[in-house]
Amino acid sequence: MANPEVDIVIRFKDEEFWLKKLKSKFKKLKKVDIFLHGVDNNSSDCSRDIFEQFDNINLKGKTYQKIIDYKPGGALNAGANKGSCKYIIFLSAHCIPKSDDYVSHLFKALEEEDSNCAGAFGRQLPLACSGPQNTVDLLLTYPKEDRLFRRTPLFNNANSIVRRDVFHKYNFDENVSNIEDLIWAKQLQDVGYYLKYTSKAEVYHYHGIHQHELHSGSSRVSNSLQILLNSGWLKIDSPEFCDYRLMTLIYVFRNKETEILTEVSYGKNGQLCTARVDRRE
Repeated sequence: MANPEVDIVIRFKDEEFWLKKLKSKFKKLKKVDIFLHGVDNNSSDCSRDIFEQFDNINLKGKTYQKIIDYKPGGALNAGANKGSCKYIIFLSAHCIPKSDDYVSHLFKALEEEDSNCAGAFGRQLPLACSGPQNTVDLLLTYPKEDRLFRRTPLFNNANSIVRRDVFHKYNFDENVSNIEDLIWAKQLQDVGYYLKYTSKAEVYHYHGIHQHELHSGSSRVSNSLQILLNSGWLKIDSPEFCDYRLMTLIYVFRNKETEILTEVSYGKNGQLCTARVDRRE
């Protein structure tokens, strides 16, 4: 039996750190034939070179395009228009799938619904580098139970899949600077479509929907989260690309406008002990 086919659109800007992690995971994805489309927001690092190295035994085609005047909706539309598969997956470059069956989980999420389900979005898991506020955001927004949304316009294009026939009728808004996915969801629900959240299609995503600074958050949030971790009520994964149990990791985030590097380090026990150091390159 032939594998189903999907288009995967990956957006990135100066994300060589995460693209290296995603490239390693992409190689292991299975059960679906993939047509890959990269949309580069005018990167100045090695992002394109790394993207060009993406490979998979089921990779059937690859495109790359560079855009200058970035708007999220425009980038999504540009990438999606490069393909022709029945389903389109949108994945941010810094979202790393947890399972080798990630693509098929998203695919099945739509296949088991009727044609009025316009799209589905998957679960986002925090990392130890997420910090308390982002971790709480992710845990509250992306639960373990699947859900259908007929009136609440909730959707997220960091990890999603949409029907191409619906996309052709309803593109993403190319004029807004963010929340293009929520605007799209509201537009579709207004004309009778519904949306799905699937907890099975999981990705690791270091920031939450509000994109808090990694060192931000009240002491109450931090203390509450640490209590929950210590009690075993919740657990933060140590994925293979970031095993906090074996080493002390240092993440470096570069602000292109100020040329300041933000360095965040974590202890061997994986505790949420974010610290910030700004230094010139």
